[in-house]
Amino acid sequence: MPLRASNNPNTDLTILTVLKAILPTNTQLAAASTSGTGSELIYIQSKYSMSLGMTAAIPIAVNLSSGHQTYQRSSQRTYVGILDATVSYYSRWDDQDSTIDAIRANIALDLERMKSNAETNDSLEYNGTNYAISIPTISLSPYDAEYDRTFSGLTLVYRTMTLGINILPYDV
Repeated sequence: MPLRASNNPNTDLTILTVLKAILPTNTQLAAASTSGTGSELIYIQSKYSMSLGMTAAIPIAVNLSSGHQTYQRSSQRTYVGILDATVSYYSRWDDQDSTIDAIRANIALDLERMKSNAETNDSLEYNGTNYAISIPTISLSPYDAEYDRTFSGLTLVYRTMTLGINILPYDV
């Protein structure tokens, strides 16, 4: 028996790929990137690759990941869902001259710009396709105590934004 395809065409990977294109507009990521879009500094569920790409010249990057996904039946053959998309904004601290407060201020400023980009594109329309109905909730993590020392020789400061994204209805 062949593997069954998923019923939902708007999987978490599909939505995270759309977010990757929408979020970095007019941010520090766009200014720091080689293409000017910032997209190459955003990784999708690839924290290890992200850590390898962070350098003294470009010490910032974002990792998009999916959190909880909740699906609910809305009719006999239709489901709707909510995806928590986590936007983790990282900055290297180990090789920067900046203070921790200055690094956090830059992260906070960029996350606010990304939040604004998500708020003004709440239909998540990309290339003529609606990938979600709306983003009903946005939450930002607190200011303090977010350090990541997962990778040897690398100290990262980060802050997260979680977007609750309504997934379009789909048939089963």
